[in-house]
Parts: sequence; C-alpha cells; structure tokens
Amino acid sequence: MATEKDKDTAETQEGGRNSDDEYYEVEKILKEEVREGQLCYLIRWVGYPPEDDSWEPTSMLEQCTEIIAAWEEQKKEDKQKNKAEAGAARRGIAVAGR
Repeated sequence: MATEKDKDTAETQEGGRNSDDEYYEVEKILKEEVREGQLCYLIRWVGYPPEDDSWEPTSMLEQCTEIIAAWEEQKKEDKQKNKAEAGAARRGIAVAGR
C-alpha cells in the first residue's frame, strides 16, 4: 500500500507533483476524514491500482477544486437519497433498487 509514498510531497494540479517534478492526476476522491486535525481525502490516482490510494490533506489538493466540488456534490446527493430512503422505510414504502 502506498500511503503517501512518493505522493506525500504533492503540489497539486488536478493531481499532484512530487519534488522530482513527477505529476500525479487525481481520478477521484473515495472518502474523507479528519486526521491529526486536518481534513484529508482518500485519493484514487489515475493509472494506479487501489493499493496505491493515499490519504492527502486539503493543502495538497489546492488545485483540485473541481474534483473536490464533485465530491461535495456527491455527498449532498447521497445524504438526500439516504434521507428519502429512511423516510420511505419508516412509512413502509419499497424503494426502487432495494
């Protein structure tokens, strides 16, 4: 697993750049959590397998605003969907796809 291996010094640009000027492109955000007092995202890197996913602080993803915005929108949609499903379940209504 590649937790922050070469990517830990990433200066981002739709991904990251380490000190050797190698670029890493963010495919998507998988999770978020607060680690050591900082909001961090679990990143899937383009061209890398899941075992190379790594936790990156928001400070390393400053130029990934579109990807972060998409993540925030997805969280909002998931929350609304879960709320609707919970309400339907309380009323005994079957939810499509469940």
